[in-house]
Amino acid sequence: MTTLGSMNVPTRIVAAMLPLALPLAGCATVRQSFPGSTADQVWTALVVVAERPQYDDWTVPTNEVWVDEPNRRIEVYRRLQRVLYRPGAGPHHERRTWRFEIRLEPTDPPEAVFESRGWGVPAQAQIEGGRYFSDVLNLLSGYPAPQPPPAPQPTTVPQPLPAPQPTTVPSTQPRASPETFLETVAPAPPDD
Repeated sequence: MTTLGSMNVPTRIVAAMLPLALPLAGCATVRQSFPGSTADQVWTALVVVAERPQYDDWTVPTNEVWVDEPNRRIEVYRRLQRVLYRPGAGPHHERRTWRFEIRLEPTDPPEAVFESRGWGVPAQAQIEGGRYFSDVLNLLSGYPAPQPPPAPQPTTVPQPLPAPQPTTVPSTQPRASPETFLETVAPAPPDD
């Protein structure tokens, strides 16, 4: 048996830090049962929520979904980002990456399993699993399915306005001669 004292220094450091790193391994499992719904209904809702994620405070630049229909398994790779604005501080940019699997178990009532596959705090993965299943439950209870974000509309670059062209408007008034104009303007007072 090897004791901590008989190990070299780098091995001791790794051995001492291992208990601290294990809680950050990120493997978290969340289970959810769906009584009152058929396995087909639950499977359809699981796929829809995976393909069309809805977040209140995050944007989703990447959402890659692989659906294994025969085994009723979904693999998801998702990147999230947001900017937080706090009083007295500059903007704080946050990014989060999720790698998780959803499995529909062959049970009665149907049960789904959310398993995080990435590194991170397990509590955050459990929150993400709870958020995922909350969206599935909302969908099964009759709320409308999440819609994909609207496609970006092509922006048109404003064209410069054409230069104004001089126009001549015929006048019904007789034209004054330059001499008449000069007679009607009072001379400017001298500067002192």
